[in-house]
Amino acid sequence: MMNSSPSAKQGPEDPPSLCAMTPHNANGSELSLGARQSAGENRGAFASRLAVAAKIFYGIFLLCGVVLSLVGLIFLASFASGFSDLLVILLGFLLILVGLGFNMPVSVRVVKQDAQYILELRRRFRASIKQPLTALQGFQELLGWMGPLQAKGFVTGPPSWLLIFAQDLWVVSVAEHEEFLLALKQACDESEHPLKDQLAQCVSATLRA
Repeated sequence: MMNSSPSAKQGPEDPPSLCAMTPHNANGSELSLGARQSAGENRGAFASRLAVAAKIFYGIFLLCGVVLSLVGLIFLASFASGFSDLLVILLGFLLILVGLGFNMPVSVRVVKQDAQYILELRRRFRASIKQPLTALQGFQELLGWMGPLQAKGFVTGPPSWLLIFAQDLWVVSVAEHEEFLLALKQACDESEHPLKDQLAQCVSATLRA
């Protein structure tokens, strides 16, 4: 298994990677080698995984936001309007936005456009981000809830993938965790990407773990 610290400055000559140890699907059960290989074929879009802990987190923020907004609106309508009431309402709306998953990664796509592969990170209530596959310099599996602070996207349900580009970092938690790795490998194989050999080793170690 390969393991090295991710860095946005690392070049394609020494791409960081960390392979998964135990293959599993979104329900945590193991998948056979043949089923996993076929599952990664001809797949372009991979929906984000939202863990129970994340659902609770967003639910708490949403509930607090609704309560604060209602309290602020009631005070605003019942008494003389004040700046503090408006601040309470504004804070409530901000908490509602967080509770609804503002900026949360929705899915990651591996698609072919104009004869080249593109990676696309879709985020809730924000514009999608795209990077050409040629800009990918490394990848690493994140097993916990923490990722690089400067990364676009964040962990919504470990394990996740850290994708390292020439001038950017992405963190994606996808329901089909290893199937995404298979799709990425197939795209790199077809485009003769420098990471193809390292991805092949990682996929082999993951599927046979």
